[in-house]
Amino acid sequence: MKTAAPIIRILFGCLFIASGIVKLFPIDAFELILIKQVGVSWDIAPLFTRLVIILEIVLGLFISFGFFTRLMVIGSIAMLIGFSIFLANQIMSGSGAENCGCFGELIPMDAPESLAKNLVFMAIALFLMGTNKYLNRWSLKWVPIPLVVIGIPILLYFVPLPEADLSKEATINSALISEVNESYKAVFLEGDKVLVLLLSKCVHCKQLASLIATTEDPSKIRLIIYGGERGAKDFVADNGVSHIPFYIGQSRNLLRAFNGMFPTVVYVRDGEVVSNWTGKEVNKELLTQLLNQ
Repeated sequence: MKTAAPIIRILFGCLFIASGIVKLFPIDAFELILIKQVGVSWDIAPLFTRLVIILEIVLGLFISFGFFTRLMVIGSIAMLIGFSIFLANQIMSGSGAENCGCFGELIPMDAPESLAKNLVFMAIALFLMGTNKYLNRWSLKWVPIPLVVIGIPILLYFVPLPEADLSKEATINSALISEVNESYKAVFLEGDKVLVLLLSKCVHCKQLASLIATTEDPSKIRLIIYGGERGAKDFVADNGVSHIPFYIGQSRNLLRAFNGMFPTVVYVRDGEVVSNWTGKEVNKELLTQLLNQ
């Protein structure tokens, strides 16, 4: 027990650190989960997302290095209980099949899987609470303080709070589309275009991309893919749409305009948005009709 307790404590803390870090890849996807599944508003989602990530990493560091370990373990149990209540509610409401974001997009988990993971984590935490005599062995309790003080500004430097003009009307229009890339300003000024907004980890988006890949004349189609640079490049390569012009989605205003619903199809004529469709409204018949107009 003398050896097992500190080793398990360190590993348990590392799991919390890993859980926070993986949510950064990409952080936009975790934000969308909080908005769509938890009901966090667009206004506070960026801040709330970063607070959750920072809290997980800080808890993990404090537990690993033995800083007020018992209190930190109690905090981790409280956090796990809160997450588990949300997951149980998802399962009972029938929406538990979606990725809950507990391990980000790198390790997608549905609600039952994540709930089982949380129960294992809580069992480990309760075990640690019962080994109080040996819990703080191999502690370097003051090491995490400078790590936290230095690490939080570094984290916020690499994933800063997005600069989104929330005063803008949440409606897709040519001005918002032009925020994606400078070249879009010219692309959408003339003729008919079909803009398809996709998320790299979205199953329905992958199915739609496979359909788009078989289109005989894709000259009207432009793709905007959210999910980070690597996710977007993997998406076009894996789904056979690398021959279609695409841009990496970074505009938060545009994301907010279609309420983070993937996939979304926008029909643009001479620089003006004629209409748009989201989610289940997007289908083969719709695309065929738009591309043949």
